[in-house]
Amino acid sequence: MKTFLTTLAAGAILCAGAPSFAAAPAAAPVQAAEAVVATPDPATVRAVQNLLQAMHYRELMQNMFSQAAAQAPSIARRNMMASIASNSRLSDEQRKEAVAKSERVIAESSAGMQALFGDPKLIDELILEIVPLYARHFSADEIDQMTAFYRTPVGAKMLASMPSIMAEMMQVSERLITPRMQTIQQQIQALIEKQ
Repeated sequence: MKTFLTTLAAGAILCAGAPSFAAAPAAAPVQAAEAVVATPDPATVRAVQNLLQAMHYRELMQNMFSQAAAQAPSIARRNMMASIASNSRLSDEQRKEAVAKSERVIAESSAGMQALFGDPKLIDELILEIVPLYARHFSADEIDQMTAFYRTPVGAKMLASMPSIMAEMMQVSERLITPRMQTIQQQIQALIEKQ
């Protein structure tokens, strides 16, 4: 049961961050010539750094990480409780025990999520990875154009609105994903009960 609850908690926590990835289209296969940009040229490095500053990237990521960490416990709780409620093999006493164990797992997972997303080194590492990523997909001139956009009133409004938009996207994603997750959990539970 502990492994099952831990798996459910991890799945719920991963779902909390899913919206930021779910909205991205599948990446096109990388051509061999584009596959590796060993060391981006200095102009591109400066362009990406300017873009990230214009986007207030560090603050944006801190806000998104805080939202994900804050929402993860409620998502995990809802998914775990649905799984416990749908398990017909549990007695009332076993359900109470499972709920208590779930709450402990959620509390422990929440502390871990807070520590993970609160680590300032995580954003530093992301930024280090973003420079070559942008260099693979954009020229320094294209990056400068994006930077110019984010410095316009519309670009600034987009950046200022992004945390609220992401929070709303997380709620929509949770609303759409949770019933599907519950169906999968019920299927898994049925498979476990057959064994």
